[in-house]
Amino acid sequence: NNLPAYRAALAPHIKRRIPQEPLVAKDVQIPVPNRQEPHVLSFDDEHLGFYLKVADDFAQWWGQSKGGQQPTPGDSTRRVNPLMMLLVRIGAVVRANNIPQRFGNGGEFVWRGGLTSKQRFAIERLQELVEAKEKVLLFCHNPETVELLHRELAKQGIDSVRAHGGIPIAKRYSDIQKGFRHGGTPLMLATTGVAQAGMDLPEASRVVYYDRDWASKVEDQALARALRPQTAHDVVAEWIHLEGSIDEYMAQMVDFKRDCFKAGVDWCTPELADSEFLHMDTIVGRFVEGLAEMRGLKSFELRDKLK
Repeated sequence: NNLPAYRAALAPHIKRRIPQEPLVAKDVQIPVPNRQEPHVLSFDDEHLGFYLKVADDFAQWWGQSKGGQQPTPGDSTRRVNPLMMLLVRIGAVVRANNIPQRFGNGGEFVWRGGLTSKQRFAIERLQELVEAKEKVLLFCHNPETVELLHRELAKQGIDSVRAHGGIPIAKRYSDIQKGFRHGGTPLMLATTGVAQAGMDLPEASRVVYYDRDWASKVEDQALARALRPQTAHDVVAEWIHLEGSIDEYMAQMVDFKRDCFKAGVDWCTPELADSEFLHMDTIVGRFVEGLAEMRGLKSFELRDKLK
């Protein structure tokens, strides 16, 4: 809220050059990405019912933690950083939103449905981009998502390179170089954990985010894989959101973090300076409050599912 003081506090600790300043741009040109508005989709009824059950479980835990209820004696949560505990607990909501297939038969929540509207859209969108001769890089957070999309795209006759932690590094590197970078494979499916840094992919003309992160740095580093000095074309970035879901709350967190970071480190004009500051607690709190509104959607159809 005090930008001059913020910059003055950071200045002694930062030495940074940015691509757009003249002394850098005369030697190195890195394209500025075209960030598209998110594709906003509706939940399938079955998926919405499942998502709400997982989200309600989180909301109950959130209410207890904000109310000051302490873990039982011997509970390992006493030794866990509160923010880390929050991210672990809300991680189940994120998985229910993006890859409910991860919920197998052994837990409290079991997904028995097929592909979700988000997964079907991702497959259709990737197919469209490939047919338009784009070189496409998709980022997500779970290897299961990579494998699911890879299988479904193969059914449509579309080949893709996979990159996630379950594939040996040497094989990942070989597949990326021979298939995506220098071969005829038009699509790469990667988890942010293995591809957000240390990898040059200037061939990519389109970057698709299947899901969101809580940190702008993670998303921006992933996009930067396609924004290299060798990149000789425009790069378009697009996101996929489920309406009213955790996607939209994570997007708010990313936008505020990016705005604060660039305002301090790169001396950019803040775009959200006139907006209310959104702390992580604020965003999660509003997410919990918003669940009541989501429960009202198609309430008659959902009532039986939620039982």
